[in-house]
Amino acid sequence: MSIPRIPVAALFAGPSPARDAVDALIHAAATDSGFMTLSDLPADIAPTTEVRRELFRLFTLPDAEKRKLLRRS
Repeated sequence: MSIPRIPVAALFAGPSPARDAVDALIHAAATDSGFMTLSDLPADIAPTTEVRRELFRLFTLPDAEKRKLLRRS
C-alpha cells in the first residue's frame, strides 16, 4: 500500500466539484491507510512548527469533535 499524495489547493477556494473531489480523496486516505501527504498548500499556510502543531492537535480531539469538522456536500 502506498501513501497517497493529495493536492489540496481546491480546499481553500469556494465550493466546487474540485473541492468535493479533494474532500473525497482525504476521506478515502483517512479511512483506508490512515495516512496521506498533502501538497499545493497556499503560501500563507506554510508548514511551520506552529501549523504542524495545530494539525496534529486534530488527532487528540474526541470523535464527536472530529465529526463536527466533516464537510457535508
